[in-house]
Amino acid sequence: MQRFKNRAVAMTSITLYAIINAATLTRFPLMHSDESWIAGLTRHMLNERSLLVTEPFFKLLPRSAHLIKSGFHLLQVPFVALGGYDLFWVRMLSLAFAIFSLYLVYNLYQDEPKKTVGLLALFLLMSNVEFVRATHFARQEMVMLFFFLLAFSYLVSLWKNKDIYTLGIRQTLLLALIIGVATSVHPNGLLLALSVGLSYLFFWLAGKVRFRQVIYLVLLVGAFAALLAGISLYFNPEFIGGYTAYGETIGVSDSLITKIFGLFTYYRKIFGQIGATYYIPEVRFSLITGAVALILGTGITARSLVHLRHRLDLPISSVRISLLTLFLLGMQTGLILIGRYNTNYVLFPMVFSLLLLLETVFSLTGGPGFSKKL
Repeated sequence: MQRFKNRAVAMTSITLYAIINAATLTRFPLMHSDESWIAGLTRHMLNERSLLVTEPFFKLLPRSAHLIKSGFHLLQVPFVALGGYDLFWVRMLSLAFAIFSLYLVYNLYQDEPKKTVGLLALFLLMSNVEFVRATHFARQEMVMLFFFLLAFSYLVSLWKNKDIYTLGIRQTLLLALIIGVATSVHPNGLLLALSVGLSYLFFWLAGKVRFRQVIYLVLLVGAFAALLAGISLYFNPEFIGGYTAYGETIGVSDSLITKIFGLFTYYRKIFGQIGATYYIPEVRFSLITGAVALILGTGITARSLVHLRHRLDLPISSVRISLLTLFLLGMQTGLILIGRYNTNYVLFPMVFSLLLLLETVFSLTGGPGFSKKL
């Protein structure tokens, strides 16, 4: 009965979140040029009936037709076709995926003895200003966050499945498919690939997966990326040269040292609410607590690895902490490798550090449904 009541509260809360944010979708934040730009390209694709077109309204920097972000435009096409070139309708896509993401977060804790943990995670996320901002922003970040949470949830479910001691090609293929689809939404699919890759190494150390599955994951993700690039190259022989030229204009070709220092500059600017043309809400407290959670999570993950070496069982809370930590480390590594520091990308580490903070606090204090055995 208590489980039913908590689920009813969760579903009612998510419904209210959807209604309230739909009613205020165009009021906050002010429309950004990215939104009209992306929706304008979607409309052009719809009119031309082709994904392999570039923005007809922009010629300042080199542009090259490709399929790297085609997944997002395909998702946005129905909204543009239904509501036209309208801010409300193009933002509806982000709201829809925000709802999906909230459900995934709540569902993560359904096997906990105390179901209120899932409600707490849900309310924390719904009240996070960066999550709310992304809900109202017609860019790829909310869709990408959904795929991050989907992959994370699937990994947790695989660990909890007592009938699976060694994961096979089917599970690896599904994870690679999630990463592949995410890559078609945005190149930040690399961040997800690295996060899942680190998690799979953790599974390997735990004896949950054979090392060849780690290799298969790398090959399958590489195959998905090669497929997108290959199709783009087939229809546009200048794709690689054009995409490389564009990357040089945004720092992708900078040295590794420059990119590493760029990561620190990136977070310093977000801390100081310096976002160029983007609105950055007050997130200093979230950044500080997130950094603390990452430090604690790294320590717990290191201890979990020691336990795994001795083939000791881990409580599921420790597993979630380790996977959240590895996802955060994968995100930072991916940002450095790409070298593209857009302030909107902070949504991914902010949400995962929020969940990590919740997990570490409950685990270290022996909160309801969690074990202090780390």
